[in-house]
Amino acid sequence: LHPDADGILSQRRDSIDVLFLGDSLAYCGFMPLELWDTYGIPGFVCSSLAEKTFETQELLEQALRCQSPKVVVLDVNVLYWTCKKEAAAFYKLGAKVPVFRYHDRWKSLSLSDFCSMPRYTAPSPDRGYHLLTKAKAADVEGYMAPMEEREPLSRTNLADLKKITEVCRKRGISLVLFSAPSPANWTMRRHNTIQDTAESLGLPYIDGNLLELGIDWDTDTYDRGDHLNYRGAAKV
Repeated sequence: LHPDADGILSQRRDSIDVLFLGDSLAYCGFMPLELWDTYGIPGFVCSSLAEKTFETQELLEQALRCQSPKVVVLDVNVLYWTCKKEAAAFYKLGAKVPVFRYHDRWKSLSLSDFCSMPRYTAPSPDRGYHLLTKAKAADVEGYMAPMEEREPLSRTNLADLKKITEVCRKRGISLVLFSAPSPANWTMRRHNTIQDTAESLGLPYIDGNLLELGIDWDTDTYDRGDHLNYRGAAKV
């Protein structure tokens, strides 16, 4: 379902120190090879397009079957996606009853599929990162203007965040909440909510939208401030 995110299954066991989670802002905003080249820290991005929090939780648990990261970085834009309860229930059912998720797989089955262990053959050379090279300038008027208002999280997404937090704590993993720079998605309303939530859960929160990263919104965004291109990701 998530080819690049699932690429972590092809990595050598217990070889990843930092696991990045989130939606497309994560796989465009975190560059594990830059992290490795600059600091020698091995990382991997497990994220997918328009990802929902229940998918994030499953990707985390899947990764932890083969990896023991010291740190998990969660891009919190994923907490503002909404989804119908029926869709979430069906997705979780697919995890327990695979026929609902892989209902076309029977067409390509062979005898070896029934008598051998899976071979993970899509390692994702960029460690889950999506390379974007084009640039379209963003309009940043009013971007991250100070305010006291808050944009609340849904009860479902907050509950899923608490589950992710508990999974990390049980494994002795440091969970860090992070906001990738994105004028099209992030506001002080969301920042204030995540700051409050992080404090209530005892988690560190780093907002890349407020850091002095040297982002140039004329050249460092792929699509007018929605996603970062490779220039912006390297700075993050």
